[in-house]
Amino acid sequence: MSLGDEERKENIVTYYLRAKKRYIGLNKGLDKQFYAEGLKDVWHSFDAFLGLNFPKQDNKLMQIEYCRIYQPIFEKWKKSDEFVDSVKRLRVFGKLQDMKPVRPKHPIEIENIDNLLEIIEFSFRVKSNLNHGSKDLESENEAGKINRFLVERCFKVTFEILERTLIKDKIL
Repeated sequence: MSLGDEERKENIVTYYLRAKKRYIGLNKGLDKQFYAEGLKDVWHSFDAFLGLNFPKQDNKLMQIEYCRIYQPIFEKWKKSDEFVDSVKRLRVFGKLQDMKPVRPKHPIEIENIDNLLEIIEFSFRVKSNLNHGSKDLESENEAGKINRFLVERCFKVTFEILERTLIKDKIL
């Protein structure tokens, strides 16, 4: 294993554990960035896992390759009630815009709650929208509430997918 691979493996575990603290910890409702930080941590870990195991030119290609391998495994996983509820609620949300300031991609949605790629892409889009600074989590208006809802649900769903993946691959 190369030095870069060792560092990726370290990051996988480090950021997974950071996300796990948020997943099992209490959110007292005062920190509106609580789940956003967790979503960033879980994706930092997931991206390192994808780079280690499915190296490609960009995230989209790595996600597609991951889902090609993990879709049959995902279908057999016993999902938590929280996971099932979150995915169903994200599906009902509908189309999610790409908030990149230049050349945004088409809106996406979860049409099939059993489609791993749709779930991963949706969560990644929410995380990307956070990174591009176009999602206000602090406001008490409708947009702020929707943004917090999306971030929290995507965090919980992606955390469970990542955890199951890391256990299956004996990283945890």
